[in-house]
Amino acid sequence: MRKELRRYSSIGNKEGIVFLCKKLLTGNMEDISSIKTSSSFLKGIDLNFNCGLMTLEDLGLIKIEGSQCCSTTLTYASTDNFVSSLCSYCIRFLLDEHLIDVDEIKYSESLEAYILPTYSFKLECAVVRNLLITLEALSTNGAYCIISQEYEQLFVSSVKKARKKTQVELLEDLEKQRIIGEEGERFVLNYEYHRCAFTPSQIHAIKQISIVDVSAGYDIISWEDETATKHRYIEVKAYSGKFHFYWSSNEIESARLRGNEYYLYIVDISAINKVGYNPVIIKNPYKIIVEGGLYKVSPTSFLVESKNVL
Repeated sequence: MRKELRRYSSIGNKEGIVFLCKKLLTGNMEDISSIKTSSSFLKGIDLNFNCGLMTLEDLGLIKIEGSQCCSTTLTYASTDNFVSSLCSYCIRFLLDEHLIDVDEIKYSESLEAYILPTYSFKLECAVVRNLLITLEALSTNGAYCIISQEYEQLFVSSVKKARKKTQVELLEDLEKQRIIGEEGERFVLNYEYHRCAFTPSQIHAIKQISIVDVSAGYDIISWEDETATKHRYIEVKAYSGKFHFYWSSNEIESARLRGNEYYLYIVDISAINKVGYNPVIIKNPYKIIVEGGLYKVSPTSFLVESKNVL
């Protein structure tokens, strides 16, 4: 996006943004000066016309030819929920143009939502960020932007895509372990969806946190049961061959702090397609493994092996 947009902070209020799009994104050639004049006489509309025009052009939503313009991709009448379509378009644009540092996305337990720092947006896209806040695709507490549930999958997909690009450079054995780990997490995510008689809203709140926040100390957040009074923090360990897994110091500390709400789900990849297969589930693994001594632990690399064949 052009650096001139750094001079602006906002296109206007929701009514102003919708008015501008309704008048410009018609699919036909529109006269810019007449629309600008008409916007000056409408009550309840806060609109910085020049900023809005520049932003829509930089987003690739309009093409300007002299004193006229025409929409290029998205038109106001082409969708039943224009605001939702506009927000999705803007988010995809920012992500595709790498105007958001997706490595900064984290999961907030207290908000039960994904968040990202305000500084993760580049300065030249601040107007679009504020547009998304105005249209409630994002909300903010000043330091962080909170991603609305409707749009969180766009961010999650972008993170997955970015991470896959870097994983191509990993050594072959690490790549194989990653694939096993992903298969294990997908299995556990589906397992959790069906473990209890969860409501649709509860199922929606079961999330694979590891896709976005690798430092959380657990992979999946779920519910203890259908009463939804307590969360279940799940670290997935998938293995192939002999029973074993690696447990990082960050994960061990997370297990210690969360006690009975923290679980290890240990998945045998070779068995996940068998009917009725259940993973080995260890509740409060810090107490069981670290304090209880029921497993053999190698402290240098945190390699955990069972004492008996399971």
